[in-house]
Amino acid sequence: WKKLRYLAHQYFLIENEGITENAAISRCSHFNLGTGDAGTATKYDVEEDVVKWVSRLLDRIHEPELVILFGLNSILKDEAISSWWNHSQGLTVPWSTPHEQRRLTSYNGRSYRFREWRVKSSRGNEIKLVMWPNHPSRPPFRNIDFWKRAVSEYIHGHNKSVEPTR
Repeated sequence: WKKLRYLAHQYFLIENEGITENAAISRCSHFNLGTGDAGTATKYDVEEDVVKWVSRLLDRIHEPELVILFGLNSILKDEAISSWWNHSQGLTVPWSTPHEQRRLTSYNGRSYRFREWRVKSSRGNEIKLVMWPNHPSRPPFRNIDFWKRAVSEYIHGHNKSVEPTR
């Protein structure tokens, strides 16, 4: 949670210079796509009714400005799970074709990318979804110092290597 609190605080500091960490957290929600305690997520750990509920909630109730997704890239690309998400009352997202990809330049090992989608809610409000390159508990993000560098790189736009995917 320390890493998620940091990410939320840094994000909201852009708009509101004096916002406290607790105030930033109060503007956030956290959703899982299943009810089990999996430890490592696979497509077998998500549940259809939960995926549909989260998609509908984001589209019709919350309409957030930004959604950050951790460790879900291959799961949401799965044809069945993608169809659960993109149901008639949910937030439609073309999971296999992000609008933009940004390479994580502060890591010299494996090539990691932030994937971004910009979609409209059913009421016409824009929602940006960002697939974080890996889960906060997994390498290289397990290290808190690297986590902070990656957050800064993403939020402050230090990364100039934008790769459109359209």
